[in-house]
Amino acid sequence: MKNIVLRQLMKVATIMGYKWETIPTKETPTKETEMPMTDTDKIVNTFRDYLRLLSNGVSTASESKQRDIFARARTVRQIARSAGMLARLDRAIAHDKTTSNVFVNSDFNWTKYAHSV
Repeated sequence: MKNIVLRQLMKVATIMGYKWETIPTKETPTKETEMPMTDTDKIVNTFRDYLRLLSNGVSTASESKQRDIFARARTVRQIARSAGMLARLDRAIAHDKTTSNVFVNSDFNWTKYAHSV
C-alpha cells in the first residue's frame, strides 16, 4: 500500500524540465573566492554585535542599567585590548552608527553620555 501511494506521489511531485537560456562562458562573471574568516575576525564580530546589542538598549534603560551597560562595554574593550584586537574592534565599531553615537562619542564613559543627552 505504501509503495502505491509513494509511486502516485512521485508522479504528482515530479519536477518537469525547463530549458534555460545558455550564457556564453566568456561573459560569465567569475565568483571571487571567499576569504575564510580567522578566529580573530570571528571574535571581533562577536564583540561588535554585543556592543551593538548593548547600545540599542541604552536609550530605554534606567540610569542604573545604563551605568551597567557602559561598564560591560568598557569590559569588552579591555578584553579586546589585552588580546591585541582593539584596533580592529574600533574599526568595526566606527562603521556602526548606533554604537558610535552611544559609546564612541562618549568615550565609553556614562557621565559624558548622560551630559550629552
